[in-house]
Amino acid sequence: MTMTAEGSECGIMVPEVVAVTLVAAPKKESRLILFPELIRRVDPDVRDVILIGSAVYAPDLARDYDLVVTTASDRDRQSLLEHLKETLSSVTDRPVDLILRHPDEVMDGLALPILIGTTLWGSGAMTKQEAKHYYDKRGGMMTSFQEAKDAIDTAQRIFDLAGAVPEPGIKVRLYSNAYNELFNAARLAASEYLHLDETRWGQIRHQLPWPYNHEFREITDTLHLRYSYDRNYPKDSKSNVTEFGKWKDKVREFVNDMERRTLDRDYDR
Repeated sequence: MTMTAEGSECGIMVPEVVAVTLVAAPKKESRLILFPELIRRVDPDVRDVILIGSAVYAPDLARDYDLVVTTASDRDRQSLLEHLKETLSSVTDRPVDLILRHPDEVMDGLALPILIGTTLWGSGAMTKQEAKHYYDKRGGMMTSFQEAKDAIDTAQRIFDLAGAVPEPGIKVRLYSNAYNELFNAARLAASEYLHLDETRWGQIRHQLPWPYNHEFREITDTLHLRYSYDRNYPKDSKSNVTEFGKWKDKVREFVNDMERRTLDRDYDR
C-alpha cells in the first residue's frame, strides 16, 4: 500500500511505514528446559531427568550438558541412547552426555553427582534416595591426600601408555585423560584441605585462600578444560612430554602444599 506525502505539491508517492517487532532468538542455555519434554517423547517410561556436572555448579564455564536419565524402558539401551542424543542435539550446539540407568541399578561414581544435581523432570526423590543409600553404604566420599598422590602416578601411567599405542584416536583420548587425572589429583587435595565431602571444582576454587585459588584456577583452566576437554595439548611428541612433566611437578607441589597446610592447621588446633 502507498500514500501521497502530505504537503507535497508534486504528489510524490512514499511507502507506508509498517511497524515490525523483532523477537530475539532464545539463548542456547535456555533450551535446556526443552530437554525433558524431548526425552519423554522418545522414551515415555522415563522416571526422572537429573542434570549433573559443571552445568550445575559452574554454568558459566560449562562446555556441555551431563544428564542422568532413569527409565523403566526395556528397549535396547544403546539404540535408545543414540535416539535421545540425536533428538537433543537438534536444540543445542553443546555436546550432551547421557547416562541411562534403570531403577535400583548400581551407582558407581554417580551417587554424589546425583545428590547434588538438579532435577529437570520428575520428582527425582526416588533416584536421589537410591543415591543417598549407596553413598552412605560406601561410607561417603571424603578424599585423601594419598588418593591425590595415587592420581598423579595414575596420570603418568596413562601418559606412558598413550605414547605406546599406535592408533591416533586412542592416543588422543589417553593423553587427554592423563592431563585430566593430574587435574583430579589437585581437586582431591584441595577438597581434603577444605574438609569438603564433595569435589565440585567450581565450589572448591571459590573457597581456597590466596594464592591457592589462583593456582587451582590455572590447573582447572589448563588441564581440565583446555588439555582434557578441548584436547588442545601440545601435539608435538617432545613438547608434549615436556609440558606433561611441567604440570605434573606443579600439581605435585600443589598437593604437597595442601597436605602441609592441613597438617599445620590441624596441629595448631
